[in-house]
Amino acid sequence: MYLMKKNVKKNILLFLFISLITISFNTNAQTRPIKIACVGNSITFGHKISNREKNAYPAQLQHLLGANYSVKNFGHSGRTLLKKGDYPYWKSDLYTKALQFKPDVVYIMLGTNDSKLQNRVHLDEFESDYT
Repeated sequence: MYLMKKNVKKNILLFLFISLITISFNTNAQTRPIKIACVGNSITFGHKISNREKNAYPAQLQHLLGANYSVKNFGHSGRTLLKKGDYPYWKSDLYTKALQFKPDVVYIMLGTNDSKLQNRVHLDEFESDYT
């Protein structure tokens, strides 16, 4: 569990670093907040986190980035990246809402549920479903 939390923190920091470098080139012409969509599974949703609206990583990201950014949580517990998985994110209403948000940046945290036994038969499709 500790290792997973450590990896999540590393992913968030890496995402922030890459995003801020990429986005910083456009900040001079910025007239509206930069939209960031956090899509994913229960980790993104903040499942079992106390006060998830404040403590899930998308909310923390919003807090860290400030008013020049609009970070939205499109996490849906149990979802897979695999289109043929047991609960594909592609078929989630939050997938549609994330598209309607028209984000400038998308942070994807999917793949954990793809390793479930019933989804392993489709693992060779993971990369093509991701792209």
